Amino acid sequence: MIDHLSVSSIKTYQRCAKQWEFRYIKNLKLAPAGVMIAGTAYHQALADYFNAVLDDQAYFSMEACLDSFSGSWDRQLSEHKTREDETIEEFDRIDWGNDDPGELKDKGIECTKYYHTNIAPKIKPLLVEERVEAPLDSIKFVAITDLITENEIIDHKLKAKRFSLSDLQNDMQPTAYKMFYPDKQFNYHVALRQKTPSVEINEAVRTQDDISFFVEMVLDTLKAIRAGSFPARIEGWHCNENFCGYYKLCRGK
Repeated sequence: MIDHLSVSSIKTYQRCAKQWEFRYIKNLKLAPAGVMIAGTAYHQALADYFNAVLDDQAYFSMEACLDSFSGSWDRQLSEHKTREDETIEEFDRIDWGNDDPGELKDKGIECTKYYHTNIAPKIKPLLVEERVEAPLDSIKFVAITDLITENEIIDHKLKAKRFSLSDLQNDMQPTAYKMFYPDKQFNYHVALRQKTPSVEINEAVRTQDDISFFVEMVLDTLKAIRAGSFPARIEGWHCNENFCGYYKLCRGK
């Protein structure tokens, strides 16, 4: 049925198993949100910056970084393709929601400028967008780390709001990545696309017990998937036609 799982697929199953079935079994893909287009462009700009540092220690100019952001943005819109985890996803349209595309792009550019000036020069990269995998039962658990340094796992986020304490304590991503790099500190570098851009560095602490619990949860999820268990979870903010693209298909409305 499947040959691998990832953080995003596990999150989808935990949110609503019926969503997971529509997405990963029936291959019914939704229009990406506009913030996903911006996030992909932001990640590409920073990946190009740190890859340039790795290649020859050359200075990757502000202009080059912004060209990378704009180039990624334009390619996604013209080619109708964006990146989700380790795969390239095709789409027919973009769900911009309440976001104005031009304003969203401008805020992404301003965050890229801020990171290039204030954060990036202090970082010495070892690995950029490294694909890592671990055997779990008869499948693989797959992750792509944004940036690895001597002491850190760094994950880039482009967000409208700050992480809450609950997010930092419970998000699966730090736990999954610490499974591969248990001795490194996990830090979110959160670029806030607000009127005045900024980047907050948030550490997410995980213990070996957290990692062990995560592995068991993934294995339990895999068992449920193999058993064909895909119940709809109708209680929660997600089960709403404004938040779930499968709502009408699922609820028959």
